[in-house]
This record gives sequence, C-alpha cells and structure tokens, in this order.
Amino acid sequence: MDKATKKIVSIESLVLTKFLKLNETTTFENAVMHIGMRNDNVAVVVNDQEKPVGILRGRELLKALVDKQSKSSSINEIMLPNPPAVNCDHSVREVATLMVKNHLSHLPFMKNGLLQGVIHWEGVQKALLDNYVTIDDRNHELANKLTYKDDYLGVVSHDIRTPLSVISLCCDYLKSGSSQKTLTDDQKSFVERISRNSENAINMVSDILDVVRLEKTFDLNYTEVDVDQFLGEVISNLQVIANEKKIEVVVECEEHIRVSMDKKRIVHVLENLVNNAVKFSPSEKKVFVSASCEERSGENYLIFTVKDEGSGIRKEDEGKIFGEFQQLEQGVAKTLGMGLGLAIAKKFVALHRGFMEVDGGWQDGATFRAMIPGARIGKNAFDQDKNRDGRTRVLLVEDDDSIREYFQEELELANYEVIAAHDGEEGIHSYFRYRPDLIISDIRMANVDGLELLARVRMTDKSIPFILCSGYYPGLSDDLAASEFKADHMIEKPVTADDLIATISKFVQKVKTAS
Repeated sequence: MDKATKKIVSIESLVLTKFLKLNETTTFENAVMHIGMRNDNVAVVVNDQEKPVGILRGRELLKALVDKQSKSSSINEIMLPNPPAVNCDHSVREVATLMVKNHLSHLPFMKNGLLQGVIHWEGVQKALLDNYVTIDDRNHELANKLTYKDDYLGVVSHDIRTPLSVISLCCDYLKSGSSQKTLTDDQKSFVERISRNSENAINMVSDILDVVRLEKTFDLNYTEVDVDQFLGEVISNLQVIANEKKIEVVVECEEHIRVSMDKKRIVHVLENLVNNAVKFSPSEKKVFVSASCEERSGENYLIFTVKDEGSGIRKEDEGKIFGEFQQLEQGVAKTLGMGLGLAIAKKFVALHRGFMEVDGGWQDGATFRAMIPGARIGKNAFDQDKNRDGRTRVLLVEDDDSIREYFQEELELANYEVIAAHDGEEGIHSYFRYRPDLIISDIRMANVDGLELLARVRMTDKSIPFILCSGYYPGLSDDLAASEFKADHMIEKPVTADDLIATISKFVQKVKTAS
C-alpha cells in the first residue's frame, strides 16, 4: 500500500471470528479434549447468557494435569476469571495496555452486546508496529511539507522585497529637496502614501522572513547593554509615530541596569510592543514604557513593560495573542498587519531564555511585559571584572545532574567561582552572559552538544581555555577529528575531582601569566 493511502489499523480488523467457546459448566476432561484439538490452545469461557467470564489456556490445563486435578471438576477453578472485554471503541494501544496489565495473550471482543470473537497478542503487536510506521511516515511527510513551505515563503518573500526596496528608493528620491520643488501638493501627498505603504509592505515581508529563520537555526549576537541608554534610543526613534496621533510616550527606567542581550532582536521586540500600543490607543492618550529589574526564581530579570490606554484585550483572547497569524476581532486590530509581530517578539525573547506576559486589561488598556534574564544593577555592573571577587570563573556544562553538582561543589571548595549549565544551549547563554575564564564541557548532550558549543565560543573568543570531558563512545575520535575547532584539552571520564582541578589549574596559571 502506498504511504499516502496507509490507514491506522482498527481494532475490529484484528478480531479472530473462529474461536473456541466453552460454557463455564464444561468439565475439565471435555476442556482438555476441545483445547487439545486447536492450534491456539485457548478458549473463551462464557456463562448461560453467552457473556465472557474467563479465558482458559492450554498451559493452565497442563498444570492441572500435572497436579492430578479431578477430570470431573469444573474449569472455573483453573480459568483466568473476568477478562476485560474490548469493543470497536478501543484503540490498538488501549487493547495492548489491557493485555499487558492483565497478563493475557487473548481478549474477548464484543459487538452490540454479543461475543464476536477474540483478539490475539500477536495481531496487536503487528498492528502497533504498523501504526507506528504509518504515523512515522505521516510525520516525515508533514515535516517535508513544512520545510517546502518555509523554503517557498523564504524565496517569495525575498523576491518581493527587492521591487519594494526599489519603490521605496524612488519615493525617497521624489521626496528629496530638488524633486519636491517640481511636485504639486497632490503629487507630494500621493508620493507620501506610496512611501508609507511600501514601508509597511517591507516590514511585513521582513516578519515573514524572520518566522522562516526562527523555524530553523537562529544565533543571537550578545553584547553588553546599558539599558537606560538603550531604551532612550529606541523610544526616540518611535516618537515620530506617536506624535502623528498626538500620543505621549512616558518612559521610566530604573538606574544602572546592565544586561547581556542581542540588541537588534530586543529592539524588534520593543518596537513591536510600542507600535502596537500606539496603534491601538485613541489619539491624545498616553503609552507607558518602563524598564526595571526583578528577581524571579533566584535569577534577576530585566523587565520591559509597555502599557497603553486603549480598549485592551478580552480575557479569553489573551492565550491567542502570541500565536502566528493571530488577530483579534475587535477594535482596529483586525485591520493592521498580519498577526506575526507578537509571535516573533515572543520567540526572540525565548531565545534569550526569557518569557513574555500579557495583562489584557479589557476596557482599561493592555500591558505587555518582556523579561530577559541576567540583569545586573550598579554603576560597575557593566565592568564584569569589577563585579568579581578575584576568583577564577569556570563555566561547567554537564547534562548529568549528579556529576554536575559534584564537580560544582568540589570546584567551589577549591576556590573557583562556578557557573553551571545543564546542556550546550544553556552553556552558550551562560558564556555570553557571565564571560567565564575557562570552560569545561561534556560532549554528548541534548539540544546543543559540546562540540557545537566549542565552535560557537571559538567564533567569538579563540583564546579562552576550553576543556572537553567525555566518556568513550563509538565515533568519539572521528567526532573530535572532524571538528573544525579544537579544544585545549580532552579528559576522558570517569575522572576524579582532583585530576579535574589539577588540569584546570594548569590553564588558569597560563591565563594569569599571559595577562
């Protein structure tokens, strides 16, 4: 059967209609005679109303023979009583679960209240495998379609962007000083409309391209940011849009907040939030923008808050607002954009290991919060060396909790400052945020492995000591040889804390000597 026409196996297709049925009053001697004549060596035991009350297997009969049970005794004493009956409403998975739970290789099948047959474990096993293969094929097919869709959107969006850019450039020329002198007022108005709408179209295309990129790999370019200065620059660029509606943008920023983040991506987040607040607020209202630092679950977060004085968002719509191509059926929201901005903003924040919140404030104005981890407060927070206590900072990346916690404790006892990460992805964020003096990393980890972490770090800093620590696995030598970027040292697990500390001390001494 072709993959496209494969169907999930139904439970009814597994029913064996030719089966042995014995009344519960059947004697042991008769049961031996009947079951011995069948290949499956099994019977469904029923009562006088033809309802299944047990399953009798050849092995139970054999055991009874060995135990010299009376040939005239009832089979009630040796059957497996009250087997769960299945019907058309059961899935193959549910039937398999019942069989495993009750230690039964056969189950009675009922339809319209009547016993129609039995289901055998071998058929269920085969159906499970067939269903798994069918679902796996469908998943691959869907994955391919999604890839084609993303590639198509990427190519089309890129091709559309080129003529839009030309239109935008022509408008800029027509709006220049020399051209303005020769244009009538009506012509100037039309040029302004063309320019504004082409800019809107370019922004929409950029959103589509961002969605395509975010579905694939997307690296952040971390830099240290003075939040007060950063927020001032972003809001000053957006002030023109607010002025058109006579909306006042009120900005408040807690002093001396510093954070490591991708400025370009967070600018996109803030621009989206502030633009939305301006769009959905009536003229001559206010939009409030603030930046503050707050501790949550033991970590300091930079929190950008944007509040408008518009109609707000209904409670039932708050869960939809961050979805792709989502627009609310209220106010002016349904007439503006494609519903991608907040979805992209949320993904950019998530890439920073942060999150976003919304308080709809129906009839009172919506409030959005974007939270970025790793915030620091203080005049010297920007200078990380001044923020340290003189100890060597080690980034420890290990996905095994017990190993990571043990090494962290031992390194701290040896007077090292330890930043711990549970996988390579968290290791990348920790590297950019804390700027360690040395990195120790396992190789085989989920999400981002140690070799990819090494590559990402080496693209930024070729001099930081990097120690790989891994147990042997087939292909380890090939993986190390194939890596374009090389570690300074490789330690094979298991390794003692003393050996690890001794290795670290050699590289720490080199760093101190070089500095």
